[in-house]
Amino acid sequence: MKRNIQKINQHGVLGIYIPMELTKDLNLKAGNQLDFSVQDGKIILTPVHTVPEMPIQQV
Repeated sequence: MKRNIQKINQHGVLGIYIPMELTKDLNLKAGNQLDFSVQDGKIILTPVHTVPEMPIQQV
């Protein structure tokens, strides 16, 4: 899958749109975090899955 890099604002920020097929396959939603890393000249995006905190039950 290929996507063009787009200019997001006037400050030089660049971005890409994640194809809907990938968001569905990876269960990504707006507001989810992605971890960016570079390996062998490739950009690796990894979803950061957080575990919701359980409320402390009062005894």
